[in-house]
Amino acid sequence: NKFLEKYDQFISQEEIRLAEIKQQAIILSGEINELCHLFRDHLGKGQFKFKYKLKSSVLIFKINLA
Repeated sequence: NKFLEKYDQFISQEEIRLAEIKQQAIILSGEINELCHLFRDHLGKGQFKFKYKLKSSVLIFKINLA
């Protein structure tokens, strides 16, 4: 049945897309975790610098694209 074949293809494509999204989320969560630790450490030392603000902005941009 052609309908079932097309449905199976659609489901397979969606499963691949979901796996890609999950992989991207894992990568981004690692980046978020690293930046949170840097942010906390620098706040504690009173050393929050512009480069970390920029990194945070880039990360937020990446999350919005995901």
